[in-house]
Amino acid sequence: MPSAKMITNLWEVLDRMKNKKGLTWLKKLGISLALLTVISLATTYFVGNYFVDYALVPNQGGQDRQVDQETKPGQTKSAVQEINANKAQAKADAKAWLDQVGDKKEAVSIRSQDGLTLSGNLFHNDSDQHKYALIVHGYQGQEADSYDIAPAFYQKGYQVLTISLRAHAPSQGQYIGMGYLDSQDLLEWVQWLIDRDSQAQIVLHGTSMGSATVLMASDKLPAAVKAVVADCGYSSIWDIFASELDKRFNLPTFPVFYMANTMARLRAGYDLREGNTVEYVAQSSLPILFIHGAADDFVPVSMARELYDAKAKGPKELYIVPEASHAEAKYKEPTTYYQKIFQFIQDYGEGNKD
Repeated sequence: MPSAKMITNLWEVLDRMKNKKGLTWLKKLGISLALLTVISLATTYFVGNYFVDYALVPNQGGQDRQVDQETKPGQTKSAVQEINANKAQAKADAKAWLDQVGDKKEAVSIRSQDGLTLSGNLFHNDSDQHKYALIVHGYQGQEADSYDIAPAFYQKGYQVLTISLRAHAPSQGQYIGMGYLDSQDLLEWVQWLIDRDSQAQIVLHGTSMGSATVLMASDKLPAAVKAVVADCGYSSIWDIFASELDKRFNLPTFPVFYMANTMARLRAGYDLREGNTVEYVAQSSLPILFIHGAADDFVPVSMARELYDAKAKGPKELYIVPEASHAEAKYKEPTTYYQKIFQFIQDYGEGNKD
């Protein structure tokens, strides 16, 4: 790709040529256009690569979202204290549950369509039911994040599968899929469960990017999947990146994001515009429960409403949790959170037969 030295040399050539006789305006125009093209390509390369590294390569800055205020807009200090206490309790409960299940935890893996080894753990339940909960973590998170949620499903008789998304260790992959590539991987995980148990009845739960993952797969899932729980998912990759580009860097979508998208296609192998969650939800007839925190300053609550409104087929519900920030709904109202989920599954998922 063109370097700064190459661009400087071009300027010097142009400066020498302008003093020569016979240099027509057409030649000048051609040289100017060539120079502009080189500058544009160089800018796209450097700017685009910076933001691809920042957002799509793990631990390159995208995970460090600094929020100055102790509370988020629409959130009180008492709510923050309640959330922190409930979160600590959820972590303690998860640890106790892991100790309890012991050797019922089986390390498993699959191969993605593009040849990556993706890892997870299947928690076997003594229940003779064929119910499975597949839980998907969020952006630059880890499989262990799903352990806060897993016990609730396990206690209801579900076998629980928790996974590590691509580019999230120990799963392989260099670039984060932002839900788009992950939705294709999710289909492989679902098929893997069905191959193990032909009578499997599966519920999907995703948080943040995990929510986008399950929603982007929701229009192409097999009949074995009975319901989807989508907690704080975004309306599209483009929209959430545009929002963060403004909040973190105070930069406009054009031309910066277009440069990043060009490099994402070349390096990560997908166009960020393909991750339009709204379009996939609009085609899905599966029962979907949308959950969102009213004080979410990362994925705006308006995105939950947009997703809910886009779903034109099949059962749907929208549960907005007051004073909960991003991915905090389960900590703000833990009892109601799981009551809502299991009531929704009972009302719509268990009746969604093959």
